[in-house]
Amino acid sequence: MTSKKIAAFVLAGSMVAAALAGCGNTSKSKETAKPESGTEITAGTEAAAADTSEHVVLTMYCIGDEGGIYAQQHLDKLNEVLTEKINAEINPVMVSWGDYKTKLPMVWASGEAYDLTYVANWTGYFAEADKGAFMDITELFPAYAPKTYAECQEKGYLETTKVNDRLYMVPADKPEYTTFFYNYREDLRKKYNCPEIVDLETLETYMQAIKDNEPGMTAYGYTSTETMRFACFLNEQDWSRPLDAGITGIFVYDLKDPTKVFNVTETPEYEEFIKKTREYYEKGYWSQSIMAETAATRDLFKSGQTAIYLSNHSNGNLAYQEMLSQHPEWEIGVYSSDLESRMTERVAAANNGMAVGAYSKNPERAMMFLELAYQDQEVYDLVVNGLEGVTYEKDEAAMTKWIPEGMDASELGVKNLGMGINTQKFYLSSKNDNPLVTKLTEEYDKVAVFPDLAGFSINQDEISAELAAIKSVAEEYKFTLDKGVVEPEEGLARLRQKLKDAGSEKLLEEINAQIADYLAK
Repeated sequence: MTSKKIAAFVLAGSMVAAALAGCGNTSKSKETAKPESGTEITAGTEAAAADTSEHVVLTMYCIGDEGGIYAQQHLDKLNEVLTEKINAEINPVMVSWGDYKTKLPMVWASGEAYDLTYVANWTGYFAEADKGAFMDITELFPAYAPKTYAECQEKGYLETTKVNDRLYMVPADKPEYTTFFYNYREDLRKKYNCPEIVDLETLETYMQAIKDNEPGMTAYGYTSTETMRFACFLNEQDWSRPLDAGITGIFVYDLKDPTKVFNVTETPEYEEFIKKTREYYEKGYWSQSIMAETAATRDLFKSGQTAIYLSNHSNGNLAYQEMLSQHPEWEIGVYSSDLESRMTERVAAANNGMAVGAYSKNPERAMMFLELAYQDQEVYDLVVNGLEGVTYEKDEAAMTKWIPEGMDASELGVKNLGMGINTQKFYLSSKNDNPLVTKLTEEYDKVAVFPDLAGFSINQDEISAELAAIKSVAEEYKFTLDKGVVEPEEGLARLRQKLKDAGSEKLLEEINAQIADYLAK
C-alpha cells in the first residue's frame, strides 16, 4: 500500500456532519411564483422596495459557542447598526459543534418560524432543501439582494447550489479547501526527541511517546461526534465527499473520474482504513470510552488533555491563535498528508452559506440583511470580524487584522455569525495566523480542483425510503467501525450485509443513472 493510502488512516478534522434525515415534517417550502424552467433571472442594481417601518427581530441559527466576554457588546453594536440601516436586529441561536448534527435537522423539520440558518453541503443542504426545509429564494434573492445575486451569478455559484432548478441558499464567497491537517504539540515532539512529523510512521512515533510519557494526556483527540477522520481518509484517496448523507454517507466518486459512483465500504482501501483505526484504538491512542465522549476536540487540545487536534482549513488559524494566547509556552506544529497526491478539493459554493427558514415571517428583511453583510463593509466587519478596537485591529489598506496588544485571544471570540457569510473582497487576513498554515494554503492553491459534481444532488423522489434506511444503518454499524471499537473483519461483514438489506445496490444503480443524465446535459 502506498504512503498516500496509509496516511489516510490517521487524518481527521472538524466540521462534517450528517443531516439527511428530517424529523417528521415533510411539507415543502413556501412557494413563490416560478419562472419557466431554464429561465434566467437577472438582478437589477437596486433592491426592491420593502416596508421597513416595523422593527423586526431576525432569529438566526448558527454553529458555535456563545463567545467570550465581549460577545454581548459586539451583538449590541451590530444590532444598533442594523436597526439604523434596515430597522432590524439579529437574535442568534448558537448550536454547539457537538449538537448541530442532530439539532439543526430537528429545527428545520419543526415548522419553527425562524428567519435564517447556516447551511452547507456537509450539513445536508441539498437533501434538506429537497424536503422543503428552507424557503425558495429564487425570486427573493435578486429582488432584495441584487448586488450579491449578480456577484454569485457572475462567479457561477448559483447553478451549483440549485435544488430542482430552484435557489435555497446564499453561498459564501471565499476560496476554501476540503482538506484537514493535524495541529500537534511541537514542544512535546522536541521534548521526547521524536522525528519530525512528515508521514504516518513519524506520527505514530509521536503518539506512542505521548502515551508512554504523558499519563494525563490522550495522544489523539477523537470523540463520538468527530467524523472528519473518515473525511480525511476520502481526501487521501482523492475521493469525493459522500453524495447521499453528508459525511455519514457511503456513495462517493473519484475526483479524477466523476462518471462512476461506488460504495466506499466495499473497497479494499476502506477495509485497510478500519484495520488501522482498530490498531490505534487498541494501542490506546484515543479514549477507550470514545462512544461516550462528546467534547469538542479543539477544546480538549486547548486544555492540554490531548496532543493532537485535527482542524479543517478554515478553522486552523483561529485555533492556533487561541492556543498560543492561552499557552504562549507551547509550540504548535501542523501536518497535512492530503498534499501527497498533488490534488486537493476546492470547496464547492454550497460548502458554506445561509438559507431563509421555510416559515419565516420576515424573508425580505432577512435577504436585506444578507445584502448588507456582503455589500456594506461596516456590517461585514461586524458580522465576520467582531468589534474593531476591542476584539481586533485592522489595516484596511493592507487587508490585514490582528489581535490588540495585551489581549487574550481566548476571551475575544464573538458569536460565530459569519461562518456562512464571507466575501473575498472584504476579507482580512490575520497577522496572528500560523505561518505554517499560510504555507499549506499556498500549496493547496497550486493543486486545488473543483469537484465535477459540485452542483449535483440526488433526486430522492423514488428512493427516499432507501436513503433513510442506508443512513440509519451507517449510524448504527459504520460509526463504530470508524472509531475502532468494533473488530474490523466481523464488523465490516455485518455492515456490508446490512447495507445490502437496506437497498444499497438499488441506490447505487439509481444514483449512477442520475449522474449520467446530469453529465449529459
